[in-house]
Amino acid sequence: MGSTTHVSAQDKGKGKARTTSTSSSSSSSSSSSSSSSPSSCSSPSLERGSYVCVHCNRRVLSLYVTYSDPSNTSLLQCASCGHLLDVYMTLAFPVLLVDLLLSKPRVYRHLLTNRGSNDPKERECQRTESTFRIGAIVVGLDALIRCTNVGPPESLHPVSLYLRVLGYCLFETFSLYACIALSAVFFRTFSRTSKSAPLSRLRLLPLTLFYTSLPTLFLLFIVSLIWREEYSVPSSPLSPAAHLDLPTLLAPIFIPLLGGLPSGDDGFVKRVSWLSRENLKSGVSTFGNVRGWANEALLRKGVGGSSAVVGVAVLFNASQSRTVLILVVAWLLHLFTLHLMDPYVS
Repeated sequence: MGSTTHVSAQDKGKGKARTTSTSSSSSSSSSSSSSSSPSSCSSPSLERGSYVCVHCNRRVLSLYVTYSDPSNTSLLQCASCGHLLDVYMTLAFPVLLVDLLLSKPRVYRHLLTNRGSNDPKERECQRTESTFRIGAIVVGLDALIRCTNVGPPESLHPVSLYLRVLGYCLFETFSLYACIALSAVFFRTFSRTSKSAPLSRLRLLPLTLFYTSLPTLFLLFIVSLIWREEYSVPSSPLSPAAHLDLPTLLAPIFIPLLGGLPSGDDGFVKRVSWLSRENLKSGVSTFGNVRGWANEALLRKGVGGSSAVVGVAVLFNASQSRTVLILVVAWLLHLFTLHLMDPYVS
């Protein structure tokens, strides 16, 4: 049974719904509208005030029914999968953070489509406000984590250090988002349900990536407090044990693929390893780097990457394999951008 049929059943039982019929003729008209409602709910067009089922991504026009008592509401069931359309409507945001940590697609569908006012224009304004608010939290916390346990040079005030790191985080964050947007446009993996989807979904890309960054920053904050010795001092170079020699690591991979290289001819491997973040010369780019597994290897690349795959796949309604390809291309483009701008950042 569709969502509208579920509402009429509630009305019949309580007799308090706003759409309660008062005569047999109105009952027949409501049943006819009920039969036509599922087609409108499954319409592929992005209509005003439309929502989605967080389980199957089916488009609906309403998530709940409100009775004569404004405090009395009932969540509707999805006509496609039979689940409640959006149980997150009854939960506070801190509870949603748990599912963000678990990288569940349902919570991204709620945050990007259903959360907010019933008025579409007001909901759009709320999303814009959330983008700036959550973006300030993400970038500010990222800069704070990078400055944690950092011994700044004596000539540099801690506030000046934080502002420099904050500026670099802004550049790094928005350049990455621009690269992801370019990669997504290139692969054209937007929602297949509407021709107007690309522009509308691109506007939500910063908000999506800010949400995907929250689990990583939460874990990084804990790591920065527990394994403080992992963080290197930016005023001094990394110790030899901390530095990974990428040409040495990549040689066993590329040399067999190339059928062996002549003695002393390892220029190709060095050129491949040039894009590593290790080769960035600006001192601010190394703030907050850690010597162990905790930061880059597991959290920023592992947790952050998996969260980004889920969030971007939900945003563009694409398969996760195609989303991985988008993010890998964007990541390589971002590394090239960082190296291109590194002399100016220095």
